[in-house]
Amino acid sequence: MARKEEMTAGQFAQYGHHVFEGVGRIPNRTLAQGHLGNSQMVAACKQFGREVLGPLLRAIETGTTSMVLVMSKLLEGVTTVAANEHETFMATDFFREGGEIRFWFDDNFRKYFLSGKGKIEIGVPTTELRVHTLRRVSGDEPIIRDLGGESVVETSLAYMAELISRQPQGQKGVLLTNGWANIFYIRDSSDTLWTVDCCWSSGDRRWRVVACPIPHPYGWLGGDQVFSH
Repeated sequence: MARKEEMTAGQFAQYGHHVFEGVGRIPNRTLAQGHLGNSQMVAACKQFGREVLGPLLRAIETGTTSMVLVMSKLLEGVTTVAANEHETFMATDFFREGGEIRFWFDDNFRKYFLSGKGKIEIGVPTTELRVHTLRRVSGDEPIIRDLGGESVVETSLAYMAELISRQPQGQKGVLLTNGWANIFYIRDSSDTLWTVDCCWSSGDRRWRVVACPIPHPYGWLGGDQVFSH
């Protein structure tokens, strides 16, 4: 182990700069090990800057995110998006076949969100949704944990519908239209939390909406996008 030496305020600021820059560059590795204690500490500082603070600061500088976004090994914060108030939202009025927006629904979404009178949401408030991209394959539990728990990740069917209505024909927007999933955590009429994802199908030019139980039996893919509070 390298001898640990006293670090001056200026040296501390210099290493801090490189950590926050997120590029993992340290001017003098031997000297850094003397100040920080050992190579593992140096590597940890570099990794922290590269994987966490660097992406966050770059996003802030470009105006694409705010401090509420998560940066972790699993999730990369992308942006936030405003969603409007909905006094009353009826799922069957928006999510229907034969309308201006073309849809395909799986059996779970039909059964738990559209059957009978369908899911009805009352007094949905104005909000700002966080948007994160999955860095790797993951089940629901790690995603929910990293985002802050069920009470934080839970959103509304009205918000999903609103975002789809902004991109009805698969136009560019906050929702992915490249075949990857846009994931929302939404409760059905029986108060059961589901993972509901919408995915633009460019082949048949329609939105595919699927409801998956939690935990998802197969997991979500790196590149999928998650919406939460």
